[in-house]
Amino acid sequence: SGLKGVTVGLIDNHKGNADIYLEELAELLKEQFGVAQVINYRKDSQSIPAPAEVLDDLASRCQAIIHAVAD
Repeated sequence: SGLKGVTVGLIDNHKGNADIYLEELAELLKEQFGVAQVINYRKDSQSIPAPAEVLDDLASRCQAIIHAVAD
């Protein structure tokens, strides 16, 4: 798999059920795709972007980032 051994960042947009979805996704990424580590970040509000310093930190530590929108 192209994700084997990588670190993936997950950004929760703070909408309902995004946290539940991302918890399941993190397990799936590890179990089925061999992702080594998942780094989670939850935004303070769905209506504002993640702070630039958070995005910079995730970009420096992760090979892939997924931003979740859920209801």
